[in-house]
Amino acid sequence: MPEALSLYQPQAQHLLLDLQRVGERNRASMDLVTSLGRVERDPSPESLGRVTRGLAARFAGEEFAELRAALRTWVAGAAVAWQIPEEEVARILTTLEAETMWERVSEIRDQVHRDGI
Repeated sequence: MPEALSLYQPQAQHLLLDLQRVGERNRASMDLVTSLGRVERDPSPESLGRVTRGLAARFAGEEFAELRAALRTWVAGAAVAWQIPEEEVARILTTLEAETMWERVSEIRDQVHRDGI
């Protein structure tokens, strides 16, 4: 390749994200990728529900509404792939919605209280 064109040669770096090992070192982490890795290692209804509840609490604010919607879509798709019964998926998603709604009600209550003061 002519040196003048080498500036335009594509360069790429890759990062391997091994979901079977992510989070092994820091088991208390609640970041999104580590949490999804936990479910990948143990795709049971209990694990999926526990991780989903943790993520709903971690990403409870209004600014995370799109992320929670994506999480609900992912949970529904992953549950089908892992052959988790539909009633378990519905229960997990209902729990996720209820916790999200409770967080929003708490935020509104706190805001009303601050406005009143």
